[in-house]
Amino acid sequence: MVVRPVLCRRFIGRAEELDYLDEKRRAASRSRGALVLIAGEAGIGKSRLMAEFCTRLADLRWRVAYGSCLEHAQRPYGPILDVLSRIEPAEGRSLPAAANKGDQLDAIVDRFTQAAAKRGIVVVVEDAHWGDTATLELLAVLAPKLESMRMLVLVSYRPTEKAADDGWHAALARIERGARSGRIDLAPLAGRELENFIDEAVRDYRVPDDTRRAVAGTSDGNPFFAEELLKVAVERHSGAPGLAPESSELPLSVRSTLLERWHRLPESDRRVLSHAAVIGRSFELSLLVKTLQLDEGDVLSSLRRARDVQLIDADANAFRFRHALSRDAIYSAYLGAEVAPLHRRIALALETEANRDDTLEGLAYIGGPRTTPSVRLAITSWRAMPPRASTRTTTQSFFTGGPSSRRYWVRASRARSSRNSPIVSMRSAPPSACMRRSA
Repeated sequence: MVVRPVLCRRFIGRAEELDYLDEKRRAASRSRGALVLIAGEAGIGKSRLMAEFCTRLADLRWRVAYGSCLEHAQRPYGPILDVLSRIEPAEGRSLPAAANKGDQLDAIVDRFTQAAAKRGIVVVVEDAHWGDTATLELLAVLAPKLESMRMLVLVSYRPTEKAADDGWHAALARIERGARSGRIDLAPLAGRELENFIDEAVRDYRVPDDTRRAVAGTSDGNPFFAEELLKVAVERHSGAPGLAPESSELPLSVRSTLLERWHRLPESDRRVLSHAAVIGRSFELSLLVKTLQLDEGDVLSSLRRARDVQLIDADANAFRFRHALSRDAIYSAYLGAEVAPLHRRIALALETEANRDDTLEGLAYIGGPRTTPSVRLAITSWRAMPPRASTRTTTQSFFTGGPSSRRYWVRASRARSSRNSPIVSMRSAPPSACMRRSA
């Protein structure tokens, strides 16, 4: 079978960002250059934005030169030397001789000054979060000199991907403070722009409207995630061999991207986030502490580090995974035999909060996508049972099954038509889908 890419080939949205870059380019044409930082998470469209902008310069006689930082092959000034070798092929990638580091930085800046005097230049440095400190320091020295140069420098990076490196972050702060520096924080696509993006990506395929809406919600407006999820949807609806019609498996490309930051956390932090993922996309500190049986301060420390790398958002004692897909990726790392005891532990912890109106709804959700129909019968049984029935009775029924479960199921079925509970019809679904129903 031929697997064809599912891509949105037409550029969608980002009009404000393109106008801003063009404004900076016009100023640079008058020798008022600038450096623009373009920040955003993986897959949000940083490279696509810069490529679209540079494509529009084709008829304006601007020279465009690219340099990329490599994740596992950092080179001192690597992307800058790549750019210079493209601007001045005769000079190559050699560094000018210098007595010290400051003189060397000045010599590199002089090469840019001489090149920009001949012709306007757009310099694109991609993935600066993988760059070395020397590259950021050079950009910090170059930025203020752009004030009298016909040059626009675009630097993309992921704000949360750089490990602790005081020199790198100090250089980035110097760049941001500069008078000739600007910044674009790329937000997810939303509303009509996201709908247009999805429609354009699958314009040659038959994908149901409800699937398109599901992809829009699950991707959280991230273009890369949307394209990868649409690819799975296209394969599923085309009857691709080996792919179950209702498969909830995340594409490997999405899963590996989402777990990059999670894998870099200490083991203790990963354990906390794994338990949180079993609870749901949104979770409360008190329940997480009870489930882990750890000191609250230790759990908060782990959550603080997860927040710092933008895996979760925090609001008072409530927390939420930044992406539903991040939660799904962490959850899917468990084997079924591993996750069942966690569901039970969380459910038992919820029992201590039996005075809360949403306790049984929580139990029904915590049952998880891998459990039997007894998860659904828990909530329906509760709605059909007499007020004196205990939470523990219902909890035990959907974790142990047996005759009592079947009796409750019959009683709940009889009550369904009059109760009209949305949870009665909850079907086994990926964690993110369950979360959307229960949120």
